[in-house]
Amino acid sequence: MKSYYWMIALTVFVSACSHKPPVEVNRIGELEDLIKKGDMKTHAHLKDYTTTPHLYAIGSVTDLKGFIQIIDGNSYIASVADGALKIDSSNNADATLFLYTYVNAWKEFDIPAEVKTWKQLEQFIGDQAVKFGIPKNSVSPFLLKGVVQDAQWRVVDWDPNDKVITYKKTVQSGLHGELKNEDITAIGFYSRESYEVLAHKETNMHIHFVNHNHSIGGHLDDVVLNGQAKLYLPKPAEKSSE
Repeated sequence: MKSYYWMIALTVFVSACSHKPPVEVNRIGELEDLIKKGDMKTHAHLKDYTTTPHLYAIGSVTDLKGFIQIIDGNSYIASVADGALKIDSSNNADATLFLYTYVNAWKEFDIPAEVKTWKQLEQFIGDQAVKFGIPKNSVSPFLLKGVVQDAQWRVVDWDPNDKVITYKKTVQSGLHGELKNEDITAIGFYSRESYEVLAHKETNMHIHFVNHNHSIGGHLDDVVLNGQAKLYLPKPAEKSSE
């Protein structure tokens, strides 16, 4: 009888261990350290990560001088130069905050027409990830592709002379803009714990984007959907037949 219960326990344990997220997500730097300790120094060099195919990443440039968005290995570094937005597609940037993963294949999902607001999208992504077999407590990368009705975006440009850092001031710093009926590709990360995705505690997802002609990119503060965008979640790696 003891061996019977032992086998049940072993089966449950093996099952739990085998239920892993489809891809690994790595976080470099901490938002709390940036805000509370003023840590804006370099923690990652993009060139160290772009040699592996299918990189997807978001981050903040060293000294908060822009935002990083990398989609399938293509970099779109958004910064402010002479008061104007600049998009750099090289991999020469350094990051103080960096969240990245490698995804070989994605599964497409329709976003219901009733999903319009940021909070509704957040709930939908969380629910869909669980249905797709992604563990509840893991960090899930996702893509959004298509036309958005409205999007509020920003690119940080911190004043190096300002030694008092607050989250509110980082949000206010730099350029802010709005998109209307724009075709975008966005890379985001979702987690039930906001710190896991370098997000403020008011949200469980962190999204960066680039528009259709790569002239605008940065951090999404808010988005309104109109049924013309798709959600993509990472497919689990296929097992070898050997």
